[in-house]
Amino acid sequence: MSKTPHNYPFEQSMKLATDAVVFGYTKETGLSVLLIKRKIDPFAHQWAIPGGFVHNNESLEDGVVRELREETGLIVNYLEQL
Repeated sequence: MSKTPHNYPFEQSMKLATDAVVFGYTKETGLSVLLIKRKIDPFAHQWAIPGGFVHNNESLEDGVVRELREETGLIVNYLEQL
């Protein structure tokens, strides 16, 4: 097994992902959570929370904002990382 210059053997194959749990509330329906239908395998056409891989040199916040916009069209005005 070859090692990277930093001696982390799997550094180049590691990917970071974010997911966003978006809550909504109305008096009529109560609490709801935003779901999307997955477009790709695994689990294509199944319900999921929006999210995806963070691009190289992209912050976690920028990544989750981008994924929400790409997958749902939503522009977020408040985020809280948990």
